[in-house]
Amino acid sequence: MSRILLSSLLLGAMLVGEAAPADAQRRRDRDEDEVVRLDTTLAFSRDGFVELESMSGDITVTGWDRNEVRIRASSERGDLRLDATSSRIQVKSVAMGWADVTYEVSVPVGTRLLLTGRSTTVDVRGTRGSIEVHTQNGDITLSDAGAVEVNALNGDIDLRTVERVQVNLTAGDVRIDRVTGPVEVTTVSGDIEVLNAGSSHVQAQTTSGEVTYDGSIDSSGRYEFTSHSGNVVVRIPSDASAAVSLQTYNGAIESDFPITLVGGATMGGHPRTFDFRLGNGGARITMVSFSGEVHLQRAGTTNRQED
Repeated sequence: MSRILLSSLLLGAMLVGEAAPADAQRRRDRDEDEVVRLDTTLAFSRDGFVELESMSGDITVTGWDRNEVRIRASSERGDLRLDATSSRIQVKSVAMGWADVTYEVSVPVGTRLLLTGRSTTVDVRGTRGSIEVHTQNGDITLSDAGAVEVNALNGDIDLRTVERVQVNLTAGDVRIDRVTGPVEVTTVSGDIEVLNAGSSHVQAQTTSGEVTYDGSIDSSGRYEFTSHSGNVVVRIPSDASAAVSLQTYNGAIESDFPITLVGGATMGGHPRTFDFRLGNGGARITMVSFSGEVHLQRAGTTNRQED
């Protein structure tokens, strides 16, 4: 594996071996404010793997139709290390203390990404490959991607046009628009929105916040929506077939669909539970809120509490 270590001891280096295209341009510079800069273009496989690591700063990645990776990066109060082959690239910050790093990277469509940071904002668009993100603080925006996995402490997460989603978040809102595969989202403090969904498996859970789902229902799908202290709103097509369970301890239950109780369910007591069937009852929908309201709505309607 070829390696470039950008440091005060190494003033310059050239990649050798399979990762170095003939026209590659590489520049290393340290200005008066102790900012290390990296600007390089490398030949790269479309099914390759790129890893970017930052302590704080911004990570921006876009997909393009070239068999190359373009890396523009700068680091304040720290160095940058680049390890590269034609199928794997890693760029990371090398510093004794805190360093601010800014990445602007273009990758071939289909490239797999691993992005890590402490106080870091992440924005990825048009890569269409799998993306894994691990951060402590900072907002995350991912669009036009394959499988997405996010583990974060604080920050809002916005996902658009993705294949599948797995999110574990401590504090922040999660918004998913246009997803076709399985969805698993957990946040302790924040709202969860899953919109324009075509998934057969959705699990969304928040402790303090609202849960909203608006999408299709697969006849063999499983859908679970849970909030401890917020409302749960689910909007589904009028012709959906599902076995539905609605449950709340201290809130109201509303349904645009007729409720015919099955399984010995009762309408009183705590928790209040309504079990009923829509159509053939193929899918399974579970909606639970401890101290919020539960609303099952036909697609195209709005939450009545907002009227």
